[in-house]
Amino acid sequence: MRTVYLVLAFCLLQGVEGYSLHQETQLHANLTTKYDRKIRPYQNQTEPIQISMDFYMEKLKEFSEQENKISVVGSLSIEWKDFRLTWDPTDYDGDLNQTSLFVSDIWAPNLFLLNPYEKQTPILSDGTACTIQSNGYVTCLLADNFETTCSADISNYPFDTQICTLKFYVQGSFASNTLLQNASSTIRLDLYEIHGLWYLTGTPLRGERSFKLIFSKVASSVVIASGVSSAAANSTEENIYVDIMTENYAEFGKSTERFPIVPEISIRSFTFRVTEIALGLVAFLAVIVCIILGSMVSSGVDNGSNSPSTSAQVGQNQLCVSPPCLKSASYVVSNLNTSVKPCDNFYKYACGRFKIENPLDFGFLI
Repeated sequence: MRTVYLVLAFCLLQGVEGYSLHQETQLHANLTTKYDRKIRPYQNQTEPIQISMDFYMEKLKEFSEQENKISVVGSLSIEWKDFRLTWDPTDYDGDLNQTSLFVSDIWAPNLFLLNPYEKQTPILSDGTACTIQSNGYVTCLLADNFETTCSADISNYPFDTQICTLKFYVQGSFASNTLLQNASSTIRLDLYEIHGLWYLTGTPLRGERSFKLIFSKVASSVVIASGVSSAAANSTEENIYVDIMTENYAEFGKSTERFPIVPEISIRSFTFRVTEIALGLVAFLAVIVCIILGSMVSSGVDNGSNSPSTSAQVGQNQLCVSPPCLKSASYVVSNLNTSVKPCDNFYKYACGRFKIENPLDFGFLI
């Protein structure tokens, strides 16, 4: 019985054949002989070559308001078809379905990041290895830390929204020759890893070829309002909206017939929202402070009536115990209603939204 098993195993092994090093070397020679990497791989040169792009999100690494920079860690997959890089696997023992070639050996789009934080460098270098399928499809996968400029807008701080973009374009190609497009209907999360400070809360669909990632971060902060210094929050919730969308761009504002279509990765980030619990605590602390101030004013009245004072002290006490001052303090305390929502009515002045043109009116108390 054991002999039968050995014979069967031998027969099965005899039926399994694999391509050899010599066969793959021969395939590379056949593919690259008389191959001109400067010519766009399309039979009809009047039609654009389609280049598909997928973005694999790994994490949002950094957003710097001081440096006006955003840093995204991810992988960019680029795919196109080259009819010159096709072969019949049966000519190579039947199982040589794919191989690898360097960008220096084949035509590849001269892809650049349009708005890098530092200098522009090609996305695909000559040393990048790409996978070639027997049907001619070429796939290049580049993992990198994508850094781009992003001007911080703090005009509505701490409720501001930052919009950052990653823009790609093909250098040295006409718009009629190159068509960049998103390969899938959503950002790919196959490689996503949870970050210690950031967490992914969703990837809702925003529209055709437009997608959103929402990240949230909790960090301590102190809000300084215009004219008012207030520990307005013990925690600030920071949301980051990441969109990928495809739009058309004309390089340097010239004719779109001359320059390529640019897919844009747009990152909307950092919408600050002060939590209601934190503002409730602020309102409570404000009430306590007002009560303490009231007690100090009352103590000043008693001390002023029971002890002799100089003319300067009398003038100072008159400022502290004057009816308008006491009425104003009473007005502030009576209006600190903790049942209302934060940032409504009086509490909007504790949220960093103080407006000089709309101050509290104490004139009727005088």
